Amino acid sequence: YLKTAATDPLSDNSDLQELYNRTVGQWANEAGHVATMVSGATVQYKSGGQTGSVYTPITRERQAEAVKFINENVFKAPSYLIRPDISERIEAGGMVQRINAPQQRVLGTLLQDARLNRLLEQEGTTPDKAKVYTLNTLLDDLRKGIWEELSAPSTVISVFRRELQNDHIALINTKMNPPAATPGAGGGGGGGFGGPAA
Repeated sequence: YLKTAATDPLSDNSDLQELYNRTVGQWANEAGHVATMVSGATVQYKSGGQTGSVYTPITRERQAEAVKFINENVFKAPSYLIRPDISERIEAGGMVQRINAPQQRVLGTLLQDARLNRLLEQEGTTPDKAKVYTLNTLLDDLRKGIWEELSAPSTVISVFRRELQNDHIALINTKMNPPAATPGAGGGGGGGFGGPAA
């Protein structure tokens, strides 16, 4: 109902543009919340005399569900937001970028160095490895989700999907071939992501 509700015969299309942008923004905002579940934890603050953990990692199952949700509802461009009938009233171009930018942010959030390091730490410190959503599992789930068309017998890959796949390649390349550190930059903690091992 957005187009009908936000269009006034005697006004320009600024209301339509604002509401459409807010709708896309809300989708992007919620997607970002889901991404933080990967390597996340619940927090229950306690005094020194109380027993039990303050930080409890989110279960492997919930983390896997979060990535599955993102693959299905974020990385597959939602058709209800791809609205040429709206965009042609508010801009000459920009639909692909409007959808791709939030996808790129969510992908970047999932592959943040700090998040990847937390996954490694959870794997390294949890005695029962079957309870851990591992870094390898995250990377595999993302690859399968973002590139699922390649396993289909016949498919057409949309421009929206190609943009995301290009972002995936670029981000993985940056992780594998990080830019050289600038002279005088402070060193990292060593090991893992974000700092060279000593």
